[in-house]
Amino acid sequence: MNKSTAFIYLFFTIALYLCFAPFTIKSDAIIYYAMSEAISQHRLSLEEEMYLDVYLVRRSIALPYSDELKLANPYYPGFALVYYPFLKCAHLLDPLNYFKQNNMLFSTFSRIRYSKIFMLWIANMFFLWCSFIVLHKIAKSLFPMKDYEIMLILFALFLSTSWMSYATLDYLFLHNMEIMISSLFVAWWLKQKYSSSSYYLVLGILFSLLFSIRVVNAVVFIVFIFHAVYQSKCSDSRYVALLKAGVFLVCGVTPIGLFIAYYNQQIFGSIFSFGYAKDLLVWSSGFVESIYAFFSRILFYFLHPARGLFIWSPLAILSIVGIFVYRQKRFITYLMLFSLALFTLIISQYRIWWGGSSYGQRFFLVCMPFFVIGLCSFMNWKRKFAIILSIFFSIYSLFLYSLYLGNATRGEGELFTPWSLIKNAYENPSYISSSIASNSYDSPFNAFKWTMMKLGQPSFDTIRLTTASPIDDIRYPMPASLNNRTVSFYIQVFLNNAEQFPRDFLLSVYTENIIIKGNNSTFELAHIGFPSPFILLKFNQEALNTRGVWINYNTLLMKAKGAILLLGVVDYTSGDLIHYYEVKSTAEYDFTKNTFMAKSLLYDAGSPLYSKYKITSSENNNTVILFWQAKRNIPFCIEVFKASKDEQVIIPKGLRPLSRQYFKGMLWIIAEKELIFNDME
Repeated sequence: MNKSTAFIYLFFTIALYLCFAPFTIKSDAIIYYAMSEAISQHRLSLEEEMYLDVYLVRRSIALPYSDELKLANPYYPGFALVYYPFLKCAHLLDPLNYFKQNNMLFSTFSRIRYSKIFMLWIANMFFLWCSFIVLHKIAKSLFPMKDYEIMLILFALFLSTSWMSYATLDYLFLHNMEIMISSLFVAWWLKQKYSSSSYYLVLGILFSLLFSIRVVNAVVFIVFIFHAVYQSKCSDSRYVALLKAGVFLVCGVTPIGLFIAYYNQQIFGSIFSFGYAKDLLVWSSGFVESIYAFFSRILFYFLHPARGLFIWSPLAILSIVGIFVYRQKRFITYLMLFSLALFTLIISQYRIWWGGSSYGQRFFLVCMPFFVIGLCSFMNWKRKFAIILSIFFSIYSLFLYSLYLGNATRGEGELFTPWSLIKNAYENPSYISSSIASNSYDSPFNAFKWTMMKLGQPSFDTIRLTTASPIDDIRYPMPASLNNRTVSFYIQVFLNNAEQFPRDFLLSVYTENIIIKGNNSTFELAHIGFPSPFILLKFNQEALNTRGVWINYNTLLMKAKGAILLLGVVDYTSGDLIHYYEVKSTAEYDFTKNTFMAKSLLYDAGSPLYSKYKITSSENNNTVILFWQAKRNIPFCIEVFKASKDEQVIIPKGLRPLSRQYFKGMLWIIAEKELIFNDME
């Protein structure tokens, strides 16, 4: 592969990330980030990451660690090891966190340091570029094809599978990383240096990385490990050669294997434990159910309208056929087919076989090296036919992905189909086109848009001040230059306890569009008071409708030395930031004084929750926020819910995971309206 080919891959990757890979972390990616951040700081517990989202708490498990509470997650932590050097380097970009003016839109939406997101964005861009390079070399080593032919095959597979979605829009969902590491594994395995000890050492390291990210990955490549050991020529003696290969393979696996064993012991109580509950697998229901699931799910994984590989990515059909007809090194064909069959057998035992709310068939992405080899083989076998079908299938899959990007899945649930996307797009084309824009080049998270804002000179008015009054006691006059303009207000508030971001993050919110009229217009943050968790904004004494309210509930119980307010005024038409305030208040805040009640509770494995109090709501539609504080741990939000009048709120859903073990702690309760506590003794 020449340098120009590598440059084209790099240009393609950078262009994709600037246009389609957003500076944002959502859904399960919040968990992946939290685990990576914790391990980068040499911690296993996620307790300090609980500020990110209640979603993280609900997807976590709480277990006693010594006499403290530890919070972890069922995912395996191998990906955090890969992200480790990137997050450790993020502090070099910390100055970027404080350029608040030009990234007002970004800072309004994000609770995570910009430098952290940027480094993960860079990491995944590198993973994608590396995948292209390594897969190209794999194809080049097996087939007498020109560079541009291999490049077109890789681009076709990228555009016609869910690889595109999980390398750009959802790049933090680990599949992008898995493809890179699986490609490195296959490329290294193909070197076939059976007489080299380092060959087996590196093979063991790559295999352990794949296993540590997702256990099922071991199923895909274990047969390649056995083949490499069997072919060992590390010594003249057959048995010594096998032993030597096995020893160096184990040496490669050991470092990451020991870390995983230690993690399992500390988090799950046994080095052989798995994070996911056994009831998520069909085989926990018995042998008959497992056999039935295998034969029925084969059709599901390949032909089901909602997630069938051949339905969403028909180009994969050519790859599978290509594997069968590959004859140059027949043993590779047998290994790939056996691995795919064994992998399908294992994933057929997943109860959630469709993989949640996702695009296309994502489970097979780790097998991307097989698909590349298969498609190259098919191209050599039936070139013209393969070219025509590749173009047609790529356009088809790219069309479906554009509809997915356009939120055509709205109202369809998790099991949406190509037909449902096309039907929704036909019924509401304007919505689809606007959603495609808002999810790509016109998104406030879009990297290219943010970079252009960053490079541009600020053209807005800026006011900075320090005051001894609370932030909500100050009115902010709008300049005459904004008269008769339609704007939105973007607000973000930080506690002034420390310089660290985002531990001091409190809230962010933006308003509906407002027309500024009159030269004496004023904006007021009416209160950030509690027990109400809601923010009341006023413009010329009229309450404003707010959108996108984000509250870091885990700071509500903190005593703050002051607060910092960022207030941006954004033009509705252009989206430009046209006025900006940065106010630092030195007034002290003690949010704990506003809690309705704090009661000491006892959790017992025998009963989900024991309390001395019967707690009910005095009114309907009462927003209740619950916090849990174990010994020497910070309080973190475990549940936010609406309570009806006289409804008992003693055992909310968010507390049940904590009831698995016995430990004492404190339950903090904040409610928008009054709660009634009755002693049950």
